[in-house]
Amino acid sequence: MNKKLILLVRAYNDLDCRLPVLMEFAEKGNYDIFIIGIPTNNGISDLRNHELLAVLGDLGIHYQTIFDLNKRYIPNILFWIYSLFQPRKGIAGKISNKIKQKLFKIIVFISYRSNYWFEDIIKSFDKSIIIIDEVVFQKNRSFFVDELIEHKDHFSIYSFILSADNLNNMSFSESYTLI
Repeated sequence: MNKKLILLVRAYNDLDCRLPVLMEFAEKGNYDIFIIGIPTNNGISDLRNHELLAVLGDLGIHYQTIFDLNKRYIPNILFWIYSLFQPRKGIAGKISNKIKQKLFKIIVFISYRSNYWFEDIIKSFDKSIIIIDEVVFQKNRSFFVDELIEHKDHFSIYSFILSADNLNNMSFSESYTLI
């Protein structure tokens, strides 16, 4: 049975920066690899249209959001409605963004109130290796990450930052050893 590797992404560049790590794990074939979009306290970026997902899909690596992991709960329905709001310009855009922000606050509130939502997600992460960016070190930036850290005895969490400055001054293998 393969080990489970989960890359938690909250923004577009999280996937780009960690692509070499995913490719290396995929080539070894010892891991079932999942990319899961997570929210910050301000919203969630749905990366379903990211151009790299097709390439990763060919390697057996697929993307979903934490709201896709549990289809039976109200946060999932609200997230679906939330994802329908697309960026717009002008007064309609301002109204749309306000509604979207309010809806996301309701999603966060209901997620916290759900008896099983976090528990089921944590169970699905059991005995996994989780890779995440620096948000793990910034309490109160993501309600989901804060809850994840509370259950860290069920899985391994690794975080590293790859920025242009890091990559200009060291090789990938050097930055990889910083984990």
